[in-house]
Amino acid sequence: MSFRQWKKVIWVIEAAHVFLNFASGERKASRHQPFTTLDVIHAEFLAINVPNMIFVTALPVEGRPLARRLRLKQMQTDVRFSVFSGENTSLAICGVGANASATATSHLLTLAGPDSIAVNLGLAGCCDKSIECGSLFLINRIIDASSGREFFPEILFRHDLPEATCVTHPKPVKDFAGEVSSELIDMEVAGFYQAASAFLPSHRILSLKVVSDHLEGNKLSLSNCESWIEASLEQVLNVVERANSVTAREVTGLSKDESTLIDRLVETWRLTATQKVQLENAVALAKWTSACFPKEQLDQALKSKPSHKHERAELLGGLLEKL
Repeated sequence: MSFRQWKKVIWVIEAAHVFLNFASGERKASRHQPFTTLDVIHAEFLAINVPNMIFVTALPVEGRPLARRLRLKQMQTDVRFSVFSGENTSLAICGVGANASATATSHLLTLAGPDSIAVNLGLAGCCDKSIECGSLFLINRIIDASSGREFFPEILFRHDLPEATCVTHPKPVKDFAGEVSSELIDMEVAGFYQAASAFLPSHRILSLKVVSDHLEGNKLSLSNCESWIEASLEQVLNVVERANSVTAREVTGLSKDESTLIDRLVETWRLTATQKVQLENAVALAKWTSACFPKEQLDQALKSKPSHKHERAELLGGLLEKL
């Protein structure tokens, strides 16, 4: 069995453990928001797939081409939106609006691995009539028109796509005639990004938009929209692959010796995949804030060897507090 397959098995066991604890009322608080009823899904989902690629779309014309391309199968769940799943990948077609997008994103990421990547793919109106419908953009700035908040996804890889700002409005853009000042307009990406950022670092969150109209208020051709999404998929998946290749250690700037020391502690303490990510993030933050790698604390930690998982959890918790 390959490392990825073992990792997947581990994540199934851990996700099932969390699910059962929650169902029995024994779930402990975490750094994320408490589970809602939308997180209580069928065991079938846990058994089939522990995704590390999450796609969220609003409309069927945006999601269907992706489901076909990745051979995703629709799941039977208790949620009010469509969920598709395949090997290492999940897709939600959630409906229009930032709240719907945020709900679906949180739902999928609750069961995702710590090294997941979340992608919002969808249609957007464009203020520039010189840009053809069907053009694909990678979003580097997100504005929530309702709150005025701005978000800046980190793009840490090379690509050939044009980048653009996207503003999320709560209503169709034709209701805001004369007040549009950004390049692209949609109704979902701000909700998606804010939800995803509760689970993932910024460089693991991607938003890609396909131009569908020029804000003229005309009824869109659904067949054209689906064709434009379909035509963009090669570029979309290429960008996702490039983003997915950026490792956490490349982002944090850990040296080879520093990474080796972390790996020694992971092996000595037999940390789970989740615990390993928690340790790496804490070490990276400590190095960034103090401009010094916490070698002394890690060396000291290596002198301890937990004999069971509860002792391991206590040791890790103590180390994370020190860092």
